Amino acid sequence: MIEQRHHDEAAAMVKASGWADDHSEAFRWGLEYAIAWTLAGRPTTPEQNINTACPYADRTAEKDAWHSGFQLGKNNTTAPESMGA
Repeated sequence: MIEQRHHDEAAAMVKASGWADDHSEAFRWGLEYAIAWTLAGRPTTPEQNINTACPYADRTAEKDAWHSGFQLGKNNTTAPESMGA
């Protein structure tokens, strides 16, 4: 289960590293969610999957940005240095 501590740690990692400095808020939220999800052991509960976690409506730029951030975080949280930290 993703707990608040996972979200807090993810937000701190993103802020300290500057990984989302040149991106939208939606991108940053997706990135932070992916990192929190990974820190929590990648739970697969229905309420915490990628489709239900995204707060944005379908067919919007914000949803696209959130998913882009999520993919970057999901693919790189085991090797943060690959994200330019």
